[in-house]
Amino acid sequence: MAPSLPPDPVTVQVTFSAADFAVIREQARASGVTVEKYIRQFAVEQAHEDERLASKIPPPLPWPRRMVLVPPPVTGESFTSWMDAVARENLCGRNALLMEFWKVRRSPSSNTHLLAAALSEDDIARISAATGLPAEGITALLIRRYTDGIPALPTDGEWYEQARSFIMDYFFNANHSRWCPQCIEDNGGRWPLRWKLAWSYACPDHKVFLNVVCPDCRESQDSRNWPPDMRLWCPGQSRGGEGRRGGKRCGYPLAESTPQPVTDSRLIEVQRWINYGFGEGDRPGDGRNPRGLFVFPALVDLILRLRTPAMFGDADPVIAQATGDESRSYSMFTGLVSYRDQADPLIVAGAIYLADRLMTAKDRRAESDWFAALAREGQEARSRWDSEPLYVPPGIGQLVYPFVYEALLRQQVIRDSP
Repeated sequence: MAPSLPPDPVTVQVTFSAADFAVIREQARASGVTVEKYIRQFAVEQAHEDERLASKIPPPLPWPRRMVLVPPPVTGESFTSWMDAVARENLCGRNALLMEFWKVRRSPSSNTHLLAAALSEDDIARISAATGLPAEGITALLIRRYTDGIPALPTDGEWYEQARSFIMDYFFNANHSRWCPQCIEDNGGRWPLRWKLAWSYACPDHKVFLNVVCPDCRESQDSRNWPPDMRLWCPGQSRGGEGRRGGKRCGYPLAESTPQPVTDSRLIEVQRWINYGFGEGDRPGDGRNPRGLFVFPALVDLILRLRTPAMFGDADPVIAQATGDESRSYSMFTGLVSYRDQADPLIVAGAIYLADRLMTAKDRRAESDWFAALAREGQEARSRWDSEPLYVPPGIGQLVYPFVYEALLRQQVIRDSP
């Protein structure tokens, strides 16, 4: 039904190209009206549409008031961990904190875990006004703290952007966090941001591998819109009842979960250097700087994809056992890494151990040939589909350690053309 025309005459002054006017003339003729009336109808319809869209724009939110109870973030804490600490102090949930105290426009049904990745500058300004924490202090709690600049990366033009883009795509566990039981017991349930890094596999202070799932219900942690008071207890669903899951919270005390000890001191050294490479803490005073891990970040991901148990015979016993576990999937996707690989700190530690070994060996060419030969054997032992050479685009190839890249090409484990 055509919209009614305004009661008073309306003057519409527009300019059309000859082609546009020809189209308008044909459409007016098909509608049985004059060109002038057709243009007036179009103007009215457009005005109604603009009014309809304007009515959907929510009114601006009021500016938040300054809160009284605001615990300061601990050094290196993640945004969601600090947000939960503020919510606990004010006896409220996450959504109430966001919308009622901080005046950040978020639907109660939205996943607040993803909020940290979506905060706008206005959101940060509102949170700063409500809490008294400077805007730069809030930004330091976000994952963008790492993506805005990685100190360990050489700033070498196009190569830098390629490496930085690769790290941003593959290095962050945005939907879960690992944890050290002793750390969260000591600090009352505050979770560092670095535990979301894919390369964060161990706690250098307590010399243990980080945990990744609850030992009781096997749920990952810091992965859902869970209550703020569940930072020391697993909020997953308990096993039992009818079916695979019951309806109650698991409630397992995460600080009492038993971590695996790290017996290889080099793994602790490398973890300290990795933390430092991402801008965490002071420069380590011991061990070789494994900066090559940052210079050639795709090497670790190739190892995740190509690994076989035979490669880890000399590794930390915990790693050797984990990499020999056939129940651990090689890949859930078709990319260079799998989500499950990145979620398992033991598998990641094994890949970093092997990458460090390949780049620091006395005879690096021979060591690379050894790795490539085992990778080829592993491909042939798997299905016929997996035995095909893995395609590594040239842009990714330059992020692989050259000796290893050349050895893999010679053994036809990878290919550099589609």
